[in-house]
Amino acid sequence: MGAVAQMEKPSEPTELSGRARAARCKARLLDLEGEGEPLVWCLGGALALGIVMILGLLVLVLWNGATTFLPKPIEVVRLSDGTVIAGEPVRTGVWTPGPEVLATLTGEARDRIARSGGTATRTLYRIGNYDLYGEDFRWAAEFQVLYQRPQPPTHRGLGIGLHV
Repeated sequence: MGAVAQMEKPSEPTELSGRARAARCKARLLDLEGEGEPLVWCLGGALALGIVMILGLLVLVLWNGATTFLPKPIEVVRLSDGTVIAGEPVRTGVWTPGPEVLATLTGEARDRIARSGGTATRTLYRIGNYDLYGEDFRWAAEFQVLYQRPQPPTHRGLGIGLHV
């Protein structure tokens, strides 16, 4: 018979040294990177961010849509020239009336403007009746207002008018 092959005995498990253990852990991490687990986490985070952004957009659309249909306060204002404005106040501003406006005012109104440094306060009203008046907004200066009273809003939107 020829040479007898010697069979090697399997080595017995030995305790790994610190370097060997670190190398084995590093090999496992490399294996996980090879399997794509970090990419799975990134995609999961991107999905969560996308869902949050979509929900935020839906909340924004619902909020803006709901406030569109809520009635806002309406004021009825009678001006010194006899016209009546009914609308929702949008903003108030300070302006300097020109000489043509000052010429049409009473002495008391001119004195009040002069005391305030040549400026006056005015309010912009959204009258919302373009078909009737040819304008959506109208300014009313403080010195032109004879009286002002709030009118309860209706549930029908911006149909502003006076009940006769």
